Amino acid sequence: MGRTAIVEVSNVFAPIFRFNHPYVLLRSGRLGGKTTIAIQIAVALVSSHNDRDVIITRSDYSALEDSAYNEFIKWVGEYGLEGQYSFYKAPLRIVNNTTGGIIYFKGIGGADKSRTRSIRTVHPVIAIIFEELQQLRDRESLEQAHASFRRLMDDKGMMIHLFNPEPQNGHWLNVFYRLKKNDPDWLCIETSYKDVVKFIGENDLKEIIKMKILDNERYQWMYEGKTGGGYGSVYYEFKRDKHLLSRPIATIKFGKEQVVGVIIGVDTAVTHDCTAYVPCLIMNNGQMVVPGKDIFIHDPLKYGDYGSVELMPHISKWFKGICDFYRIQDNKIPVMFVVDSAGTELIKILRYNLPNWVQVYSFTKPSIIQMVDNVKGVLARNMIYLIDDGYHINVKGSFKTDNILADELENLRWKDKEDGSTPTTYDPSIPNDVCDAFTYAVNTWYSNPNNLYWLAIANKMRKDFYDLEEKQ
Repeated sequence: MGRTAIVEVSNVFAPIFRFNHPYVLLRSGRLGGKTTIAIQIAVALVSSHNDRDVIITRSDYSALEDSAYNEFIKWVGEYGLEGQYSFYKAPLRIVNNTTGGIIYFKGIGGADKSRTRSIRTVHPVIAIIFEELQQLRDRESLEQAHASFRRLMDDKGMMIHLFNPEPQNGHWLNVFYRLKKNDPDWLCIETSYKDVVKFIGENDLKEIIKMKILDNERYQWMYEGKTGGGYGSVYYEFKRDKHLLSRPIATIKFGKEQVVGVIIGVDTAVTHDCTAYVPCLIMNNGQMVVPGKDIFIHDPLKYGDYGSVELMPHISKWFKGICDFYRIQDNKIPVMFVVDSAGTELIKILRYNLPNWVQVYSFTKPSIIQMVDNVKGVLARNMIYLIDDGYHINVKGSFKTDNILADELENLRWKDKEDGSTPTTYDPSIPNDVCDAFTYAVNTWYSNPNNLYWLAIANKMRKDFYDLEEKQ
């Protein structure tokens, strides 16, 4: 019989060791004790079950040896359990000599989302532990891994997910966590260094306290695990709890205001990017409102490639719906489309197909820094609000989803330069099509003082147009 180790575990982790949830999602700031918990869970399960295996995964296989594998060796040594385990490399694995259980280490990241299909284990798997889950590029990569691993699982098996949240609320994993908090099959736990403070060294605690005093925003994300649109984001001025309103709250806030103009920002597709139309409603109090239900997005990867001409019938139908909903013609509300200057063909097509009272202009981009600074200033002054309707429009009709614009505003980050100088372009790995269309509309309205007269001029032009109609 092997030696038994008595291990002290923080109370916040106790529900995991009851092993009564098939899925666990553990969200924590730095030094929150996740790696230690992963090892303790693996030891507890392979030591108490004969011929049952555990898999420890990470996006990058090469990082597992320096993290979980070596930490496991260190932990086993500290508790005098070396004789109970055999350690192997090529591939990495650890065998419990008493129960026969094997701990495997697997990489699940990379461009090939189906790479986990070939995984085989000697015994049924009692637990799969996903380390540093935030390093996976998207939810699909996780779901592909889930689908492959489920066929290996014991009837009582668990999938345990550990991650440090990315700073943006809209990151796919932060959204995933919010969804699973309401799922009874998932045990969701949030921790920070405060929950394991008795296990943290004095030097680490000193550095944490220094950061809390000198750089509190970074501290909140890094050690408290709190997210928002803050640290690391291009538009850190965007605050979801302030600028994103539910439909009932928006009705109360703007119910007495009137829509006096509509500017629709348009970002055209390049290769496999999305085409996005973002209507921004100008209210008579000077503020701008962007309803989620009015945004049109065409994703060619989901719905197929559409040229500008092929997409036009869908755009016409969508625009008619907006006109009918806001009674744009009845109320003589001027409408302006501002299109990415790269879309010269689309500008011509829109001018030809849209009603002649709609203005279509090319948006000549200033530098990205100038565009961003203008939007940041408008957000900081609370001149823009988004409405979360729970869906947007595409070629198939309405599509239920989180507010895409809010997600992109939170997620958008600068691309770091190798020389460490100030970044001037966005990180290309993060979608920004909807955000770009929004940026064109905002810059068109708020960056040029002459636009203050646009509504008056446009309304006068429309009045003349309707007078002619009536005379005829």
